[in-house]
Amino acid sequence: MNYNKIKEELENLGYLSYIRKNLKDKYVFSGVPDELTLMKPNYSFNIFIVDDKIILNYFIGQLLKSDKFSTVKELIDFIKVEFPIK
Repeated sequence: MNYNKIKEELENLGYLSYIRKNLKDKYVFSGVPDELTLMKPNYSFNIFIVDDKIILNYFIGQLLKSDKFSTVKELIDFIKVEFPIK
């Protein structure tokens, strides 16, 4: 599992995706593109890889939701359902 593979798969599906780094973490920032803004509000998410687990963080309203996945395929299948591109 690596960030470049996840980013590439999301971009192939039509999601906007960027690899970001801060002082201690590297992650993929991604979301559903929007015509008026860069990303559709409430349709963006962060993906971290920690100890061979993929962690997807996103907000539902003001609440942070976090889901864990074992494979990239599981992650992509979940994203396609929860963050559909129309």
